[in-house]
Formats: sequence, C-alpha cells, structure tokens
Amino acid sequence: EYISPAHEALLGRRTDDVGGSDGLFIIHPDDLPRAAATMTSLFTDPGQRVNVTLRVRHADGSYRHVEAIGQNRTDDPAVRGIVWNVRDITERVRTEAELRATEQRLAVVVEHSSDLIVVLDDDGRVSYLSPASERLFGRATADGVGILGTELVHPDDLERVSAKFADLTSRTGATETVTCRVLHTNGSYRWVEAVGRNLLDDPALPGIVLNIRDITERLESEETLRGAQARFAALVGHASDLITVNDLDGIVTYVSPSVSTVLGYEPAGLIGTQARDLMHPDDVRRVEDAAFEQFAGKPVEPIEYRARHRDGSWRIFDAIVTDLITEPSVEGVVTNARDVTDRRAAERRASELVEILEATNELVVVSEPGGRIVYVNRSARTLLDAQEERYVGDLSSEPTRERLRAEIMPVVRQRGAWSGELELVDPDGQFLPVTATVQAH
Repeated sequence: EYISPAHEALLGRRTDDVGGSDGLFIIHPDDLPRAAATMTSLFTDPGQRVNVTLRVRHADGSYRHVEAIGQNRTDDPAVRGIVWNVRDITERVRTEAELRATEQRLAVVVEHSSDLIVVLDDDGRVSYLSPASERLFGRATADGVGILGTELVHPDDLERVSAKFADLTSRTGATETVTCRVLHTNGSYRWVEAVGRNLLDDPALPGIVLNIRDITERLESEETLRGAQARFAALVGHASDLITVNDLDGIVTYVSPSVSTVLGYEPAGLIGTQARDLMHPDDVRRVEDAAFEQFAGKPVEPIEYRARHRDGSWRIFDAIVTDLITEPSVEGVVTNARDVTDRRAAERRASELVEILEATNELVVVSEPGGRIVYVNRSARTLLDAQEERYVGDLSSEPTRERLRAEIMPVVRQRGAWSGELELVDPDGQFLPVTATVQAH
C-alpha cells in the first residue's frame, strides 16, 4: 500500500513499479521459505515485532543483503497493516564475512605455526596458549592457561627473565627479546628465544604477547660446531703438515699456523697473496698441470715441488691437492703439504752410498738380525751368487756358521763390531777364506 522513496535508492526500483505487489518476487529463492514463515507469524499476532535478514534482488539483477524489522500494526487505526523498516546491510555482511575468513585463516596459521604464541596478563599469568604448546612442551592448552609464566623458567634464568618482564610491562608498546630455558612436561628443559610485546593497552588483545621459538637444536648444533672448530684449530695448530686454501685465481685464503715453523712466515702475512709466489718458478707449470689432471679424474698422487723459505733457501714438499670449490664450508682448493727436504737428502745420500758400494770390489752383505739378507752389492752377487731373501749362513762354511753363532755375533751385540777371518762358499762349493768385518747398525 505504501513504499517510501528510499526504495529506489536501495533497490533501484521506482515506487510506482512495485506498488500493489506482495514484495516476495524480489526475495532470493533460498530465503523465501524463511520470509514466508516470518510474515505468517507476524500476521497472526497483532503488535508483534520481528527481525529478519534476507537477500533481495536489485533492479540490476544483483542481490543485496537487508535487515528487515516488521511490526504488526493491524490494530492501529492510523495504519491498519504491517510496517517494514528495511536497511541495506550488504557492506556489513561483506565485512563480517571477510573478518570471519581472516579469523579462520589466522586460527589455521596459529594452530599450525611452529612457534608458540602466549598471552600473559600484567601479573604474568597465561591467558592464552596456542596449540603449539603441546608439540613443543607437551603441555595442553587448557593445562597452561592460568599458570604463572615464570614457574616454567629454569631457576638459573629466572632473575634475568623476571627483570626483562618487569621492564617490558612498564613500557607500553615496547618489544623485548630474551633467551632462556623452559620446562617440558617430561622434566627436561628446552632452550627458547622469546620475543615479547607490550599490548596491555590494546583493547583488541590486552596483554603481553610472546612469540616463542624452540632453539634447543640450534644451540646444540652451534655448540657442536664450536667444539668441532676448536678441535680443528687444535689439530691444525699442532700439525707439522702445511695446510693452505686458495681460490680459483690462486689467491691464498687460509694458511695453517705450521707455516711459521715450516717456512718461517706468519700466516696472516700470506693471506691474499698468490700461492705460486712461494713456489720455485721451474715447478709452477708442472704442479698446476698435475693438479688439473687430478681434478679431471686422474688418481690422486703426491705432487712434489719446491717452496721458498723466508731465509731464502728452498724446501721440498710432497703435496696432496683437493678441489673443494663447491664445498660451501671451504670454497677453495686445499693443499696438504709435507716438508720432505730432509728425507730427500737422506735418500740422495743413501743412493750415493749404494753407488759407492756397487762400485767397490769388496763383498758387502747387509742382513737382518736373524740373518736374512736384505742387500748385496755387485761383487757379492758375482762372486758368491748372493741374493736378497737368502740367509748369511747359506754363504758360509759349516765351521764359519758355528763361529757366527757362538763367537762372532755375541761380540757384535756387545761391542758393535767384529773383524777377523771367515770362510765363505762360492756357487761351486769352493771355500773362500776372507778377511771380514761384521758390524751392527
């Protein structure tokens, strides 16, 4: 019978276009049963007031959410009908839907977060505990609410944590970070890093909000790493071998402390220099070629080169070169070098001695204490057909073997040497009297 002019602004329809209709044609089909039931109820009870939320169709075909308040005024002589007060709540409904979706998303995030979220009141009691509590500390949410947060802090950390909390509660909006140990329900303590923010004045969430992360494994890993680094430093610091690391351009990035003993340089003085600068010019190309061949898959073998000592002399090294460029913890070429200068000198002296022994006409036989021969010179091989792995007794007559056992070797063991005449046997079985010296070395 009557529609106010606001109808056109609300639903885009002129009042004379809908006058005389029952109004049901614009209601969303899914809301019709509820609308019809509401109207039926309203008509049967004069004076009744109802409130219903519906979707109604706009002139452009879209649906708008409305809140309709109906009053039965049939007994009012001035009205004699049902009065509807309709308000567009589309934006409110959309906002509420977005808010619910946001809350649901936040609830899912909090529920599945690896961090624990805790809210404390100004006395430090837990007013909220996220589900992560059970996974991290074995404590159900319901069991944690109401307890005093400091009751779970390790006694050795309590004073420090309490001071942080007092400072935080005194400054609105302030943020503090603390690392401490928190009690697990199994009796153990877990290391945590807690970031707290003072939101006591925030009406939406009044309290101290803590974001707590379990860092036990991280701290244990760091401790293990520090121990490994300390052991490495101790091993390298006392190693006689020289260890260096250089990048692909040959720039030295690490030198072990042994360089001061081996070559006379301070490690820090070599960082940033070219690795080849200490190498003998005649050895550089050979060493680089050998290293590249090994990197390409050739079996790893020691590479020999000469390096300049600080005093200007040249030291000889045997080195194993390893490509660890792609290893994140190294990112370089590692050289493990051993000073073999003295060993090479001894080998040269031994070689020179062998040359002398091979050239002499005297018979030279070297054996182990048990008599097994380990070296014979050319003269002994020619005259006696002496061979390594045979025994000295095989070259001696029976009387000489007995003298060696009972007379000669006791003197050698006591005095270090014996000289006198012996009787040897040639390949034809002929006896060869000789003047011999038997020495122990």
